[in-house]
Order: sequence, then structure tokens, then C-alpha cells
Amino acid sequence: MSQFPPPESPNSHATPAPPVVPASSAPVTDRFWAGFGVGCLVSFIAGAVLAAAASVAAMAAFGSLAAAVAQQQQATAPAAPADAPPAADTPRGKSNEAADADDAILRDEGAIQDALEEEDFDRAESLARALVARHPGDAECRALLQTVRVARAVAAEDVAGADRLLKEALEGSMDIDPGTELGVAELWLDEGEPERARIIADRVFERVSEDETGDDGYDHYIQGAALVLRGLARAELGDPPGAIADIEAALKLAPDPAAEKEWRQYLEEVREKAQ
Repeated sequence: MSQFPPPESPNSHATPAPPVVPASSAPVTDRFWAGFGVGCLVSFIAGAVLAAAASVAAMAAFGSLAAAVAQQQQATAPAAPADAPPAADTPRGKSNEAADADDAILRDEGAIQDALEEEDFDRAESLARALVARHPGDAECRALLQTVRVARAVAAEDVAGADRLLKEALEGSMDIDPGTELGVAELWLDEGEPERARIIADRVFERVSEDETGDDGYDHYIQGAALVLRGLARAELGDPPGAIADIEAALKLAPDPAAEKEWRQYLEEVREKAQ
């Protein structure tokens, strides 16, 4: 497997993740996307870890800036009279309490992400369950637990289990990490179910394309991977023009020369298959 990292956010401090599409040393076969097999399942999960870690770093930086501003305001504020009544519980105080809770959640998420990066799914799920128990009303915490469950099934190549868990997430309006969703699509492609893979890849591509709040580098990484998967599925479904168009579009989003080289190989194989 070639080792190039997905694009890093300027605030990211995560360990570089492996590629979305691993190099294939096997010759081209009738299943010309064989190199897109199980090897890149962990890549999608690692990409999710990278994006989440970038968010943690960004939040930490914002928190430091906010603290500095608060200290400056306190230093320049006039002193209260000695006989002034005690300060009431103000919205600002409540915001600080909420910020402390958010920081605690971010620390827990970081530990879960570390466990996922190490492929320690038992620890990741245990930590995620504990996080949900502490914050049962938090939709993002519940989505994180479901993401861990799907990632575990993907890593085990349990396509039926991964698909069932993904459907549960969609029915519950959980915001599952898009890279983990693509892991399920890849399993279906490997199982000879290209239409199932196409549906998931298409949904992920549209979802990430419409999201204007994410990290641009990671979004492009996921969009490109979704297009490659969708293109390979279309090739299997007898739509070479659509497959070629998808992979050509993916090349424009390649985060790294090595990624571009890998994805271009798939494009050449699709073109050969279409002749």
C-alpha cells in the first residue's frame, strides 16, 4: 500500500492517514478495480479521525483566544464598589459552563479517535458508550457511537452488519462520518453489488458537496474518493462514459500527486475495459 496522507488542515495535529486508494500490485483482471479492495477500508476511518482531530485543534485554538480576550476585558474593566451585591448568574456564566462541557466532550472524542486510529474498536466503543451515557441528549455523541459501530463492522468486512448499522443511522438522522459511509460502499463493491455501492457513494458526494461548514481539504478528499467509488460502480453497471466522467472529476480533487497517480490508473483501466 502506498503511503500518502490526506490533506491536513492547518490546525491538524493528527498522525497522517494512509491513502484513500491503495496501490495495487496485482495485474488488471476482469474485476479491474481489485486494487480498490479491503486495503483502503481503514483509510476512510483514518480520514475521519484526521478531520475530527482538526476540529478538536480548531476548537482548542478558539478557546485559547476566547480566554485571552476575557482576561483582557477583566483587566480593563472598572472595579466593582466594595458594597456591590454579588453578581447574578448571567448568560455569560452559563456560556462558560457550556464551553467547559464542550471541552470535556472534545477531550472524550479525541480519546475515541485515538482508539479508532489504533483500530482498537473495543476501547473506542466503550468510550463512545460512556460519552453517550454522560450526554444522552447530545445528537453528535450518539452519531459518534454509531460511527464507531459502523467502522468496526467495516474493518471486519461484515457488509450486512455495516449496512444495517448505516441504515439505522440514516433512519435516526444521525450525522455519520462520510468516510465511514464510503467504507460501506466499498464493501458492497467488493461483494459484487455495484448498485448498492453507487447509491452510497452518490449520497456521500452530494452531502459533502452541500456542506459549507466542513474542512475544504478533507471535503475534497472525501468527494474524490466518492467519485472514484461511484465511477467504478458505474463501470460495473455498464456505464463506461459515466464511470470515466466520475473518475476524471475525482482527479481534479486529488489531494496529492500519489493519489492522482492511483486514481488515474483506475481511469485507464476503465477506459481499457470499455474498448
